[in-house]
Amino acid sequence: MVEVDARRLNEALRLYNKAIPLLERSEDHALKGAFHNEFARLFRWFGRAENVDRALIEYAAASFHFEQAGNDRYLARVENNLGYLYFTIGQYKDAHNHLDRARHLFLELKDVGTAAQVDETRARTLLAEGYATEAERLVRSAVRTLERGGQQANLAEALTTQGIALARLGKHVRSKALLEQAIVVSETAGDLEGAGRAKLSIIEELGEKFPTKELVSIYRSAVELLRSSQDPSTGRRLIACADRPFDALGQWESEDKEAREHTWEGFSFKQYVRDGERAVIERALRDAGGSVTRAARLLGFRHHQSLISLINSRHKELLKTRSTVRKRRRHLFSEPRKTKKKVVTTTPRQAASQVSILHVEDNEPVARVVADTLTNQGMHVDSCMNGSTALKILKGDAHYDAIIVDNDLPGLNGMELVLRTKSMAHRRHTPIIMLSGDNCEKEAWRAGVDDFLRKPEAVDKISSTITRLLKERREA
Repeated sequence: MVEVDARRLNEALRLYNKAIPLLERSEDHALKGAFHNEFARLFRWFGRAENVDRALIEYAAASFHFEQAGNDRYLARVENNLGYLYFTIGQYKDAHNHLDRARHLFLELKDVGTAAQVDETRARTLLAEGYATEAERLVRSAVRTLERGGQQANLAEALTTQGIALARLGKHVRSKALLEQAIVVSETAGDLEGAGRAKLSIIEELGEKFPTKELVSIYRSAVELLRSSQDPSTGRRLIACADRPFDALGQWESEDKEAREHTWEGFSFKQYVRDGERAVIERALRDAGGSVTRAARLLGFRHHQSLISLINSRHKELLKTRSTVRKRRRHLFSEPRKTKKKVVTTTPRQAASQVSILHVEDNEPVARVVADTLTNQGMHVDSCMNGSTALKILKGDAHYDAIIVDNDLPGLNGMELVLRTKSMAHRRHTPIIMLSGDNCEKEAWRAGVDDFLRKPEAVDKISSTITRLLKERREA
């Protein structure tokens, strides 16, 4: 837990894994509940899509053990954590369900302070759904409760959420005052990251209301406060928020040259933002152990080539400061050679040799994890979120070496899609894998799948399963 709070996440993971065999010997449900609850928190901090399902599994285990121990207070905390996690991945209905249960349990325990924290999480969820009026009303009540309770860090978060809600309702003066109050409360409580996040909220919600000089000052102080943060979402927000000052810079450059030189003598905003961007990328590379692919995921890039291009074009100094990359990956991220480059073109034969996969999955985080996993293995993946749409694609002439389907799909369910696909002459021998969390393995085999994998635990087996099935097909 100390390592997680210090954001040394890999060391925390090592210690948790070391503790698991010891925990299994215990019959203490309260101890096991506390372990799984904190283990889930670790996976939340990792911030990658593939860890969301693992966090959900750990929270489910924590909930079970706290129920067995009869510890309603910690059971309520788990429910609140689940509500927050579902909010972060955009599953708002599930978020509200867990927040309802958490609030009910806290009120039964007469813990109005923690119930107010639950209301603050719900307000964030309502904001994400576009219900700013309801969110502001709810979080306003939470702020009043937290002010009486003296919980400064939680109060600062609630003030930030209320400030965001007011900004989206067009009440900019009041919003600015609340966000500035959140910064002061966070700094007083020693929560520098909270202060930095509040400053980013000012840029995100009210950026156009500030003069260029003040906006730059806010961004600069946010970078300083968040420089040591290892939260991947914070790094992504820092990069995204740089757009606001860039836009302000464009407007500033159109102003009178003499006035600008008088106000900004010797200052290069582009260089300043570039330095902040470099610091975030450098930290991501450090936390990823020099792996460009992992660093790109931490920064929120869909493809690591985007990060490579950014470094090669703007931050070539990172080529020498980064840690050593394995030789087989060197061609992806290497310092440009001074010798004349050879132009290598991909022949049609090489392009045709790439394994092509159709993945039918309506859960976007799962689809993204599978696509990233297979793309890293050199495969091409087309993703589809609807069973009926997938059927239309499969009726066409597009070539696919293998098909992955979920069972619970909109339009046409997975079982029916498998049956219809196997009835097509040109798809009859194409391997089909069902990757599903449903308890439907027997039905899947009867429908004609070539393999069945249960998500989320078997996601890492997809690549090897495809390779095995394609090998068996070639041999047949």
